[in-house]
Amino acid sequence: MSYVHPMWHHSVLAPEHAPAPVVLERAEGVYLWDREGNRYIDGLASFGACIVGHGRPELAQAAYDQMSSGAHLAPVFGCTNDVSRRLAERLLALTGHSGGSVRFATSGSEAVEAAFRIALNYHLNRGDTERRIILATEGSYHGTTVATLAAAGRGENRHFMRDLDDMFVRLPATPQQEEAASAEFLEALRSTIERVGPHRIAAFVAEPIPVSFGIRIPHHDHWRKVKELLHEHGILYIADEVLNGFGRTGELFAEQHFGVTGDLITMSKGLSSGYFPISACVASAAVTAAFDEYGERALRHMGTYSAHAAGCAVAMRTIDIIEDEALVENARIQGARVGAGLTALAAEFPGRVHPPTGLGLFWTVVLNPDGDRQLAREVLAECRARGMITQANGNVLYFYLPLVVTAEEVDESLVILSESFRAVLK
Repeated sequence: MSYVHPMWHHSVLAPEHAPAPVVLERAEGVYLWDREGNRYIDGLASFGACIVGHGRPELAQAAYDQMSSGAHLAPVFGCTNDVSRRLAERLLALTGHSGGSVRFATSGSEAVEAAFRIALNYHLNRGDTERRIILATEGSYHGTTVATLAAAGRGENRHFMRDLDDMFVRLPATPQQEEAASAEFLEALRSTIERVGPHRIAAFVAEPIPVSFGIRIPHHDHWRKVKELLHEHGILYIADEVLNGFGRTGELFAEQHFGVTGDLITMSKGLSSGYFPISACVASAAVTAAFDEYGERALRHMGTYSAHAAGCAVAMRTIDIIEDEALVENARIQGARVGAGLTALAAEFPGRVHPPTGLGLFWTVVLNPDGDRQLAREVLAECRARGMITQANGNVLYFYLPLVVTAEEVDESLVILSESFRAVLK
């Protein structure tokens, strides 16, 4: 079957992955409905963005109210808008970066690009003209722009990223929880810094809890030790919270599990719960101090829709909902229920299904390969037939529900997963 319409779809919607693409028409809470009236649990929270659930009238009202009084109010060429100032102040308070600055954009990819540019300009403004290299980890994911794809260095993109190879140096993948694995990573980081030369390295970028090939939760001291080593050599730490952030992992930001704060923190998705395209890069006071508001040391970085007034209003209201409804706590409570259910399910298939990994409402399950069969994709198809939409990559199944999910809805989703696993692995 061909695509539903001429939009250039993501490859996971290709016919071999989804023989009959679902055309979604409406959504409410944790549920989606297609144009035939079939209901699905949103087991991917709309690509990780839908933190506060679908169909929130207060978010539509926030957008309407701001659009009615001034939709865009572009903060460029001597102009600004007050709602972006208030949102920036709120993000600085939430991240512990009082005295810092915020650069707004419209997607997670742009936020990470902004972090790269800020890091490079930070060193340039301080006279470190040779610091042009950014360290990243193998198998990571930081966006869809040329630079963010090059940072990840994933095999499917490398053939057209060669011109940026000199800008990015990749380390091994973020290690799992064992302290010994963390020590090995730290040694690899130390030797890489020595080999490349600390005077040439501007920053290191990583997701606190990476997910691309299955969630990896490092040792509780891992990121603290990484940041200490980076700072010994004047290297900035960029924490990519685009997917991790706004309660998904059971803390407002995933780095809080590890007691660290990035010098630069990128965020998107949950910032507006997917109701408006908005992202941000938060910079510490120390980073901000290297820039002037105007003149040669200013950050010349802007976009037509950066700090869009309506988007900022939606983001402000989203944060209100997260706080007022204690959604971070709910992520911990319901996440424990999800984890217990997935662990019991994996135990039914020893040797074929690995124990799940995750925190809060952020989980993956890895299935062992079975010849040429893509078992996770087969489970994905069974889930959809039973009324749940989620995602698979190779033999990794992704499962993250909106943070408004109830215990009953968690149980409903676990029943669908259990039936789907049994249908494929019986």
